[in-house]
Amino acid sequence: MDEGERALAVQVLAYVSDKKSVVNDLVWAMSDPASEVRNNAIRALMVMAEAKSQPVRIPFGPLVQLLMSEE
Repeated sequence: MDEGERALAVQVLAYVSDKKSVVNDLVWAMSDPASEVRNNAIRALMVMAEAKSQPVRIPFGPLVQLLMSEE
């Protein structure tokens, strides 16, 4: 799977009905080598965290690590 396909797959995960079931996959995608994949993962997690109907708790540790990375 190339980075464009991975980026699209991560974006689609934000729209699954059971959002809690994909949080770990999205957190894992935040460490993908492709910046587009990481960006889409973070955006998907933020959409899910702000959802009114089914808000999801996002672990902040991986996000802090990403923010502290040199890339």
